[in-house]
Amino acid sequence: RNRNVTNLHLDVETIENFIPFISHFPKLSVCFLGGLSSDSDFTYSLDGDQRFDVPDHQVQIAKLIESVCQGYLVGVLSTDVKLYGVVGYHGRRGCNWRNQLQDIASYRNDVFCQICDMICTCFPPPQVMNFCDNQIPCISKENRFRIAKFRDLKRYKVNATNVLLWQLGC
Repeated sequence: RNRNVTNLHLDVETIENFIPFISHFPKLSVCFLGGLSSDSDFTYSLDGDQRFDVPDHQVQIAKLIESVCQGYLVGVLSTDVKLYGVVGYHGRRGCNWRNQLQDIASYRNDVFCQICDMICTCFPPPQVMNFCDNQIPCISKENRFRIAKFRDLKRYKVNATNVLLWQLGC
């Protein structure tokens, strides 16, 4: 990572229109949301630990995650669409989303971290199993697998072994 970069650009309009835009591609199977730094050759995802040029970037990214979750829930996004770059990696401080969006409309208020819980409840089960511990720090790998198994036993059986082998490298 180039340490000369002080702020990454976060395009709020893109975040707001991301789900309506990609929903127009019914055959979409993989999508990356992030960018390429203009100062170097590194790519970045929407990670709450990074410094963006929008003061409330964590709130904006949390709203994006909420809209992605809603897209999956209402069927605007197929559960076959794999989204990369939306759920970033958290640093040593722990979860960036804890205490974000505590008043999400029509969402649970009985969980420790609403964003981590919402991701595990809404994203496709294979993706939930693929997340690394520093992507969803509030929910253990064991519990992520339980959630995926509960939500879709058939897909769980197909993906569990491969995901566990892949995650040995996380």
